[in-house]
Amino acid sequence: CAYFQNSNADSSLKYADLIWDLATKIKSVRWQANALNQKGYIKLVFHDYPKAIACLKEAIALYQAINNKKGLGNANLNLGYAYSDLGNYKESIYYNEQALHYYNEINSPGLKGNVFNNIALIYMQQRAFEKAKEYLDSAISCYRTAGEEFNLGNPILNLALIQSEKNDYDAALKLYLKALTIFIRNDDKLKIAAIYNNIGNLYSNMNDFKKSLVYLKKSIKMKQELEDTIGLATSYLNIVTNLRMEKKYTFINLYLDTAKKYVITLNNPEIEVYYFEEVFRYYYSIGDLKNADVYFDKYKEAKDSLINKDITKQLSDMSVKYDTEQIKLESLNKQKQFEHERKIKNVFTIFSICICVLLVVLILVLRKIKASNVLIKTQQKELVKAYSEMFAQKEIIEEKQREILDSIHYAKRIQTALLPSDKYIERNLNDLQKKD
Repeated sequence: CAYFQNSNADSSLKYADLIWDLATKIKSVRWQANALNQKGYIKLVFHDYPKAIACLKEAIALYQAINNKKGLGNANLNLGYAYSDLGNYKESIYYNEQALHYYNEINSPGLKGNVFNNIALIYMQQRAFEKAKEYLDSAISCYRTAGEEFNLGNPILNLALIQSEKNDYDAALKLYLKALTIFIRNDDKLKIAAIYNNIGNLYSNMNDFKKSLVYLKKSIKMKQELEDTIGLATSYLNIVTNLRMEKKYTFINLYLDTAKKYVITLNNPEIEVYYFEEVFRYYYSIGDLKNADVYFDKYKEAKDSLINKDITKQLSDMSVKYDTEQIKLESLNKQKQFEHERKIKNVFTIFSICICVLLVVLILVLRKIKASNVLIKTQQKELVKAYSEMFAQKEIIEEKQREILDSIHYAKRIQTALLPSDKYIERNLNDLQKKD
């Protein structure tokens, strides 16, 4: 769905409807909200503002039900775009504030870049170009932090517009071509058509009307394929500007009438200002001062409604709110970092205490083992000594036993030597018996 959203409205809407149907079947509030947000964005891109706003507000209600902060940020941002296009900057600033709040909560630099780019556009409408440039630089920084080089095209395109307003056409052309490279890489046909239109304007400001017409016609061709009504109104009015500057008044009415068909259907204050200005200048150029007066009043009234002090003050208040919220966020981050460091410190302290306790226990165990070893060695020595004494006693006893045995054997030999032999005694006894 997102693939088609900047190139094919019908296909992207079909996919958004398909997502809605599937989400409804599986009862997924999250995907229902995503489908509505996508449909709202597509309606916004193709300038169907009432339907866009209705879809986006319904998406916000669903995202709130499930507390989906990223979804809330995206839907609020898209509403900010819608109200900005309608010239209702008060509402646009409110919804941009909401988007920034949610993106700060989820700490998403890439999404914050989208908000900064949107706020810059409001400052540009107020012709506060330096402040707009600050927000565009912030957007670029956010995209680079997030690694989203593909999103750099929008802020670079807006920086080119600022350089063009300052009449630094060489710098503007370089930025346009740089943004064009990014949009071609992303196959973003709407933005490619927009850049062709802007380059056409640039060459017109440089009085190179031939080149200007080439780029404006390229832009118109792409916008017709995309059915980009607001883009077509702008490009036709740009051709009117070219013809007026060349003093070729013959075809101006034709292009004004073509532009008017789109202008009356858009309800876009910016386009109305541009249209009234060109009609006024046309009548003035051909000497029709009565009609010139009428359209000058319309032009002035429309322009004054875009630039007013209330919007400038609201933007200033928003900037203060953002700075305050950023300070709070930084303070919260510092507090979290402090808590994290404190936890690490506590863990390290506990670990150190455990190590010390283990070392003490180990030393005590080693001392005990050492003492036991000393005692064992002492006991071994005493045991060896006891065994030695025992063996010495044993040898003495054995020696005495040997002496006693030797004495007994010696006595026995003596006795044996003194007594007559058994044969002698037996013979003598036999002789005695015979005599009897």
